[in-house]
Amino acid sequence: MKKSVVSFAVVVVALLATLSAAQTASSPVVKNAGAQARDIARGDVTWARSETGELAQVRAQLEVLPSRQGVNLPNAAELRKQIEVLEKQAPWVLSFDFPGGSITKFLAIISKASVVSFNIVNAGDPGDLATELPPFSLRNANLGTVIGVVGKLLYPRGFDLKHVGRESPNPGEANSVVCVLTKHPGAQVVAPTPPALFDSFYLKPHLATQSIDDVVDAIRTGWEMNPSHQRDALRLKYHPATFILLVSGPPEAMMVVSKIISQVMKAPDVDPKPAQRKIPPEAVKR
Repeated sequence: MKKSVVSFAVVVVALLATLSAAQTASSPVVKNAGAQARDIARGDVTWARSETGELAQVRAQLEVLPSRQGVNLPNAAELRKQIEVLEKQAPWVLSFDFPGGSITKFLAIISKASVVSFNIVNAGDPGDLATELPPFSLRNANLGTVIGVVGKLLYPRGFDLKHVGRESPNPGEANSVVCVLTKHPGAQVVAPTPPALFDSFYLKPHLATQSIDDVVDAIRTGWEMNPSHQRDALRLKYHPATFILLVSGPPEAMMVVSKIISQVMKAPDVDPKPAQRKIPPEAVKR
C-alpha cells in the first residue's frame, strides 16, 4: 500500500512539473519588449506578440486537462502544438512614445520595429508628408489601432488616412499594412498653436506726458487691427511699483508690442511749445 502511495505521489509531482514546463513554453513570445527603456526624444519602439482570443482559449484547455490523463497523451501534445502555431501567427503589438513632428518622422520611428511594416502612400503633394502630428504615446497597440489614432489626428488637419492593405481584412490582425494619405475638401485645418513668449518694458521715462492706459490702448489697437488676431492671445500687465509693462503672447503679438513701444520711446518727454511769431513794436501801436 505504501509503495502504491509513493508511486502515485511521484506521478503527480512529475505531472505538475511537466504541466508547468508546458505553460512556460507556451507563454507569449516577447521580443525586445522591456529590453531597454524607451527614450521619448528618440522615439524608441518596443514590440511583443499579442494574446489573441483563440490562443487564450487553447491555453485554458491545456491548463484544465484532468491530471489522470497524463501529459503524454495525444490531447495534451496536440494542444501544445496548436499553441505554438497560434503564437507564431499572433500579430505584433507596439509600444512607443512619439515626441511630435512630421508624418515622415513618425514613419521613421515606426520603422524601428522590424517585425512589422507600416506604409503610407501619399496621393497628394510631396509636402503633405511634412504635416505635423502632436506628441502621443501608445502601449501594446496593434497596427489597426495605430492607423486609427494617426487617422484621427490627421483628419482635423485636412487629411484622410485609409487602410488598403489586404494581408488581413482586419488591420488589427496584420503585421504589414498599407495606407493612402489624401486631402479631403471642406475640412477645417487646425493650425498649430504658436508658443507664448514673454518680454518686459520699462516705461517710467515715457509716462510724464502720457498715461499707461494710452500706451496699452495703442498696443491693443495695433494688435486687433488684424481680424484674425485673438484679443486674449496678447496679455498685458502693468506693474506700477517698478513702472514695468509685462507682455506675454505669440511671436507676432510680441512684434506688434515692440514696434509700438519703440515709437513711444522715440516720442519726446515734453511736447515742444509752438513757435511764437515776433511782432514788431510798431505793429502793436495803435
